[in-house]
Amino acid sequence: MYNMGRFWTERPRVYPMSTRTISRLLVLASYTPVLLAALAVGCTPVEGDSETNVTDSATGEESTAGPTTTTSESDSGDASASTTTEPGSETEPCEPGCNAGVWDDCVEQPVFCQHGCGDVGCYEVCTPGETQCNGDTVEVCNEQGEGFEESETCDGLMGLTCHEGVCTGLCAGLELNNDNSGCDFYPTVTANIIDDAEFRFAVRVANSGAEDVTTVIHRNGIQLKEQLVPVGKAITIELPWVPELKATEDWEYSRVVEAGAYRLRSTGPVIVYQYNANGGGEGADDAESNDASMLLPAHRLATDYFVSSYPSWPDPNSGLLMPGFYTITALHDSTYVELTSLGGQVVARPGAGVNFLGEGQLVLNRGDVLEVFSGGSENEPGTLSGTRIEADQPVQVIAGHMCAGVPLGDDTCNHLEESMYPADLLGKYHLVVPPLSLDQQPHLQEVHVLATMSGTTIEVNDEEVASNLDAGQTVVLPVGSEPTLVSGTKPISVAQFVVSPKPGETGGPAMLIAQSLEIYNDSQAFVAPAGYDDVFVDVFVASEAPPNVDLSVPMESVNEGYTNIVANYWYQRYRVDPMYYDLLHTVTTISQHVFVSVYGESTRGSAWYPAGVQSPSPDPGELPVVRLIR
Repeated sequence: MYNMGRFWTERPRVYPMSTRTISRLLVLASYTPVLLAALAVGCTPVEGDSETNVTDSATGEESTAGPTTTTSESDSGDASASTTTEPGSETEPCEPGCNAGVWDDCVEQPVFCQHGCGDVGCYEVCTPGETQCNGDTVEVCNEQGEGFEESETCDGLMGLTCHEGVCTGLCAGLELNNDNSGCDFYPTVTANIIDDAEFRFAVRVANSGAEDVTTVIHRNGIQLKEQLVPVGKAITIELPWVPELKATEDWEYSRVVEAGAYRLRSTGPVIVYQYNANGGGEGADDAESNDASMLLPAHRLATDYFVSSYPSWPDPNSGLLMPGFYTITALHDSTYVELTSLGGQVVARPGAGVNFLGEGQLVLNRGDVLEVFSGGSENEPGTLSGTRIEADQPVQVIAGHMCAGVPLGDDTCNHLEESMYPADLLGKYHLVVPPLSLDQQPHLQEVHVLATMSGTTIEVNDEEVASNLDAGQTVVLPVGSEPTLVSGTKPISVAQFVVSPKPGETGGPAMLIAQSLEIYNDSQAFVAPAGYDDVFVDVFVASEAPPNVDLSVPMESVNEGYTNIVANYWYQRYRVDPMYYDLLHTVTTISQHVFVSVYGESTRGSAWYPAGVQSPSPDPGELPVVRLIR
C-alpha cells in the first residue's frame, strides 16, 4: 500500500524563476517575439506555488505553509533588508558575462547588445572583424568594437573595387589560379656585364585571361609604362637598367638598393618573364650575355627559400673573379629577412649587414632589393648555394651569375638567372634533360643537386651517388646530355646549367631550376622568347600509355611522337614557328603531371625557363612510378 502522505511530500517541485533570470529573458524577448512567447509559458502560475500542502511526518495531518521571511542582522545588530525565499528554492549565482548577446554585469539590469558583446561589455559601434567599404578602401571593425580601421585599399590598377566589405574583380585573391598567372609582379634587374647602352632589360607579358587587360609598370612610385595586352597575345616591354643592381663594374660588396625593383600590375591575369638582357637579333644585334626568368606573381611568393646558384668564375682573359648572386625583393614595408649559411660552403662578399659567410639580418621595405654576391678566390671560388632565406612576409628570390663559364674552367661565359621556387615547391623527384642547339643536337649540361635537409641520400638513374648529406651541401653531377632521373630521400633543389659552347658552336650557358614531379599540373601556359633564331619546348607527361596532348598553338615535333624514357613518364620535344612567337601557348593533358620548359637560342646567347608552376595538390594520390627505362 502506498503512503499518500509521503507521496505528497516527495512529489516534484516547481521552482519559480529568479528576478535576474526573468530580467534576462525579458531583455531578449523585447528583441525576439518568439522568446517573449516562451517566457509567457515559462512563467505560467503552477497550482500550489502560493501554498504548499505539507504532511507532518509524526501526526500524518496536513497543514498549509506559505512563504517564509528571513531577516539578517548587520555587525551592529540592526536588522538589514529582508529577503523572501520560496520554500526549497536556491539562490542563483551571478557571474558577469555575455549570454546570447545579453550583457549582465550582475549589478545593473541586463542589456541586449546590438553589435554583440565581449569580456568587458557591449561593443559600442560594430562587431569585431566586421568589414565595410569606404570608397575603395576596406575597413574592418577593431577588436574592441569601438570603430572601423583601414584594412586595405582595393588596387584600381589591378581592376579591383570594394563591394560589401571585400575587394572584388578579376584580380581578387580568391579568384586567381594557384599557378604562375597573376596581376602583381616584381621584375628585378640582376648583375650582368652586357653593354647597357646597346641592350635593354625587358619583360614579356602574356594575357592568360578571357578579356583584354592593361598593364602598368612603376618604379619608386613613378609610372614608366602602360600598355594593352590583347587576349591570348604576348608583348615585350623594355625597361631602363638599374645600374646599382646591374653592377657592370662594381661587384665587390653586397648591397641594398632602395626601391630597386619594378612593379608590374595588370587589370586581369597575365604570365610574366623577365629578360636580362632582351636578346635575339642577328650578328652585332644579338645579345652576347643573356638569360631569362619566369616570375611568380605576388600571391604565389613565400617566406622560405633555398638558394641554388653557380660559383664565382675566374675570367681567364681579365683575371677578374666574376660573382654568382641572388636578389631578394620585398613586397611589403618592414619585411624582416634572415640569412643562414648551410653546409659550410657559402662564401659571400660582405655588405648591407651580410658577412663573409653569407649570414645576416636586415629589414627591407616594399620594392627594396638586397643583392648578395659570391666571393672566394681564383683557386677557391666561393658559392652562395646553400643559403637559406627566411622572412616574416613574402619575398621574391632570383639567383644566378653575372657571367659564368660552364664548367668553371671554360673561358666562354654567359649571364645566368632563374627564380627560386619557395621551399614548399621543392620535392624529391626530378627529370632533367638538356635543351637542343640550333643544329638540333642536345647540349651538354652540368647538374647541381642541393640537399635542403640533413641525412639526404641522392640517386641518379636509381644508383646512389651521395649519402647522408647535410642541409645545404651540393653534389655536382658529371657533364652529360642524356635524360636523367635525379632523386633524393628528402626534398632537393636541382639546377641545370647548359655547358659553354665550343668555338664555332652557338648559344651560351643558361640556367633552369627543374620542377619537382610532386607538383601536379594538368596544363601549362607559356610564351616563346621573342627574337631568337630557334625556340624549343620540352614536354614531360605522366601517363600509362602514349599521352593525348592538346596544343593551343601548332608546334612542330622534333622527334617522332612521345618517347617513354621513364616508367609512366613520356617525353616530346617541339619547335616553335617564329610566326607564333607572339601568341600564348598552352599544353593541356588529361594527366595531373605535365612539365614544360622553354629554351631560346641565337648565335651568341640563350634563354631558358620553366613554362610555369603550380602548388602541390592537397590530395594528389599516388605518385606515378619514376624509374629509368633501361
